[in-house]
Amino acid sequence: MEESFFKKYWIYVFLGIIAANSLILDFYLLFSGTQSSLTVLPENTNSSVISPNSCPQSCTDQINLAISSQETNISPTAKPTATQVVSPTPTSVPTAIPASISVNAVSEFFVPFGAGTGSSADWTVIDGSGAKIDPSDYGDIKQITFEVSARIPTGNQIIWIRLYNANTYQAVAGSEVTLSGGTATLLISSPIKLTSGNNLYQIQMKTQLKYPANIDMARLRIKTN
Repeated sequence: MEESFFKKYWIYVFLGIIAANSLILDFYLLFSGTQSSLTVLPENTNSSVISPNSCPQSCTDQINLAISSQETNISPTAKPTATQVVSPTPTSVPTAIPASISVNAVSEFFVPFGAGTGSSADWTVIDGSGAKIDPSDYGDIKQITFEVSARIPTGNQIIWIRLYNANTYQAVAGSEVTLSGGTATLLISSPIKLTSGNNLYQIQMKTQLKYPANIDMARLRIKTN
């Protein structure tokens, strides 16, 4: 009877302890939740903001230098300026006045007769040679000469060359030239006179030994005053 009483007693005590612990734990949890909900944040919540006083002088200098560099690189926008169109002032153009210019007239004329070959012992006209000449076409004539470049291939004969007027059938006085030897030579006659009017002049040649002789060039040189 007494032992049964003690067992019940201890059971009640144990249950009471458990109930008390449960009350204490609930009270603690309730109190802790209230404290957490009532926690007040500190006034300076923006802790990421850096106070100007927290930047050292070297940092401030670098910031100022960067700002100055950016301001230097930014060029001001150029304002378009109005283009002023200036009309050219008309200037008077001087009128060219023809001046009297003294021009030296041509003092020499050359009349070609052509070239050819001859081998006759008598005076014979060189085929293909000739030119029509009117002395009045040259104005005031000072001097006329007959010029011939001739050569003898064999070099062992004499040749004679002269100017011939085919209209009058006469040789031009003073026009005859002579060559001996094989070297090509420029032969120049003494001054001659031409018949007035338009006449055909040709080249005549004769040879000593009937060997061929060549005329490379023949012409008249006319000098005027």
